[in-house]
Amino acid sequence: MTCPGRFGKLTEVSEHAGITQLVECKLPKLDVAGSIPVARSTMQPSIISAGTELSGRLSLDSDLDVQGRICGDVAIQGALVVSAGGYIEGRVSARSVTVAGGVRGDIHGTDRVEVLGGGSVVGGIAAPIVVLGEGSEHDGAIELVDG
Repeated sequence: MTCPGRFGKLTEVSEHAGITQLVECKLPKLDVAGSIPVARSTMQPSIISAGTELSGRLSLDSDLDVQGRICGDVAIQGALVVSAGGYIEGRVSARSVTVAGGVRGDIHGTDRVEVLGGGSVVGGIAAPIVVLGEGSEHDGAIELVDG
């Protein structure tokens, strides 16, 4: 069986021992089956390490990896990663957002937002591309917007 792929290509779905395996099948703009690469900066990301708790508004020009906790709004120009064990309570805005931990608040990504398996978002998500990985949790609206 095939399904229309991105850019007019066809992708395949195969069956092995009665188990259907999705090779690649993506919906326009809302990708729930896989991940699309994002441009990464060459700058080292800033890190909020595990055990660190910040309170207040955080604004950065670089990428950010949150392994600890932030209580407040986060606005960065680069890529934001909320690692497993990381948590943000507040509004989030970044070029791209990847959540493996937890976010309680609205998220806006100018390129994309991805919630990985095990990640949790309670709040709205707005981005041109939204990816909800298998095993992720999301409670809120999803809005597909132009950057």
